[in-house]
Amino acid sequence: MPASNPTSNNAQYQQRLRDRARQLWESDGRPTGREAEYMEKAREDLAIECNPHGATATPEQVAAPPPRRDGE
Repeated sequence: MPASNPTSNNAQYQQRLRDRARQLWESDGRPTGREAEYMEKAREDLAIECNPHGATATPEQVAAPPPRRDGE
């Protein structure tokens, strides 16, 4: 299960980012000169992985207060 904050362990996040960028680069045939493009796509992929409903949430879901935790 992904952490709620992917940068909470910066070294681990950076490694996941590099790994994902490399996967994308290799799947595209290892083109040269596009490192920034693959890093950005990897960042987007990891953000979606950590918040899979962020882009698809309805306005009602976004406006709803977060669920209360026990003891609050």
